[in-house]
Amino acid sequence: MAQNLNARGQAAVTDALFFLVIVTSLGVFLFGFSANYGANVSEQFSARYSSDFSVAAIKSILYASVSRSTGQLVSGSDSLVPADTDYLLAFVKEDYFDDRKLGDPVRVGLANAVYSLLSPIGSSKDYLFAVYEGSSGSGAGLVRNGKPVFVLAHISDIGFSGKDLVIPDEKHFNYECSERGTESGITFDRQLSLLRASLGESQQYFSNIMLWKRSSGTDLDWDQVPSPVLLLVWTPKPKNQLKFDSGEWGCTEMSLADGKLSFP
Repeated sequence: MAQNLNARGQAAVTDALFFLVIVTSLGVFLFGFSANYGANVSEQFSARYSSDFSVAAIKSILYASVSRSTGQLVSGSDSLVPADTDYLLAFVKEDYFDDRKLGDPVRVGLANAVYSLLSPIGSSKDYLFAVYEGSSGSGAGLVRNGKPVFVLAHISDIGFSGKDLVIPDEKHFNYECSERGTESGITFDRQLSLLRASLGESQQYFSNIMLWKRSSGTDLDWDQVPSPVLLLVWTPKPKNQLKFDSGEWGCTEMSLADGKLSFP
């Protein structure tokens, strides 16, 4: 009789312990889920917003209106719209056709379109916007040593003084890097890969446009040039941690005055 009571008692204690473990596990799970629920939703919402914004920004940049003579953006609020106003993408295609290069007015127009339309994230994020020559069958995002047509890099001026993080009043540099030198022997594809690797976590968005280049001495003979458009966005990092050298990239630092970029 006593042995039966002991066996029943041990079984009851064992059942109680199992029940306690199950209840404790469920409690820990529910606590962790409730504690992280808001953060997870916030992160997902932020990522979705960032993705939607960046994709829309690429489209808006290419279809912005600019003055052909100055390259400056033209908005519907301007009291006097210049007579030479045109779509930026049309301006780019026309200028690229002759020599596969963009003149200063087009580069200024592109730079200001990018800077203006990305201003909502420009104070808290760094970015690189690039239009480059692809190759047939390369697909979006595959450079395959393609020649850069236009590159704008928006880089924070963050560094270290000893162990202290230093953020000067002039917080950002704006580099235009389409006149890229080849003396370093590093392809544009390789430079992008090195930059991405140094960023850690980043977001990149792609689109595609079609450019045309003259293939002979007449305007009646041309070749299509599939051209990916890249927007690479990342959280600012100290300059010594970035694989970005403005000299190797062939960059020119642009001046910023009254919210407008221009070449010095």
